[in-house]
Amino acid sequence: MKIRFLHCADIHLGYLQYGHKERFNDFAAAFQAVIDKATGVSPPRRGQIVRFDEEVAGPVDYVVLAGDLFHKRSLDALTLNQAIRGLSRLQEAGIPCIAVEGNHERAYYAETIGWMKFLALQGLLILLDAENSEGRLTLTPWDSQRRQGAYCEPKPGLRVYGMRYYGASTGTALESYAAALAVLPKEGVEYSIFVTHAGVEGEMEEKAGGVAFRHWGGLRQQIDYVALGHFHKPFVLEHWIHNPGSPEACSTAESVWTPRGYLVVNVDTESPQGGQQVWQGNLPRRAFRQYRYKTDHARSPEELLQQLEEFLRRKARDLAAEAAARRLEILPAVVELSLTGVLPFDRRALDFAAI
Repeated sequence: MKIRFLHCADIHLGYLQYGHKERFNDFAAAFQAVIDKATGVSPPRRGQIVRFDEEVAGPVDYVVLAGDLFHKRSLDALTLNQAIRGLSRLQEAGIPCIAVEGNHERAYYAETIGWMKFLALQGLLILLDAENSEGRLTLTPWDSQRRQGAYCEPKPGLRVYGMRYYGASTGTALESYAAALAVLPKEGVEYSIFVTHAGVEGEMEEKAGGVAFRHWGGLRQQIDYVALGHFHKPFVLEHWIHNPGSPEACSTAESVWTPRGYLVVNVDTESPQGGQQVWQGNLPRRAFRQYRYKTDHARSPEELLQQLEEFLRRKARDLAAEAAARRLEILPAVVELSLTGVLPFDRRALDFAAI
């Protein structure tokens, strides 16, 4: 059996980062760039272009989306339209999108369905999750009429399992899932993928949601490829657990993690070399810059504003020179400016909007 799939996660559509419309559009553009890679479409030139190995280019047979397509539960019409537009492109190309629900898009307690379930009901997603009864998970096959199930078989010999975000209960849920998986018939299954929205302990110390590696061990004999989301930092553990990293930077700290954004996986179960090859893809994105400026020498708010303007114009020229030297087209950077020092005037006189 030969298959080729793209693994992505943490798209965060609808994130109005810094309250700036351009950043809202950047997250949508990143999603469309992932779709471009999946479908094999050459995108128009936008921002810093990264040259990819030919093996990373599409098209693929399937897309695996490991949670957090959306940034928040309450969607506006524009964000929903961005999701439908991208998923419709996959549908038109005949590429199924197999997904699980992340922590950012979980339905509110009183709601019957969330937006991921809505997209599944429209036929744009295969949304996988196990049925939970008093802490015990039941694995049922995907029902195309009811639009639900814990696993699907999009191609003979391929089985994809899914589990939604469980937060602090993820370790227990994984053990329950492994127990249910161990007794599930697997005749004819040549390759198995497990998709969930969770992290691994130790990969990001400051990030909640990491699960100790021992909790994943129960899946080892049953699963060939673990597809994760939740942590925005890319990592691969023991050539088995994979996290592609978020396509866009949700904070300044995340901007240094590159390459990241998606993984392309080639599987050939008849190959003597092990049958699985994974490539880390990258996407064009804005540069992030952090600048510090001492305010001690400004005698008035007006003088500080003038000094800051001169400082930032100088930094902008440096960025333009860098781009010219590297013969790159670079989008305007996201700048994080920190003011330090002692103000010789009342802080309330600062015009932060102007700055």
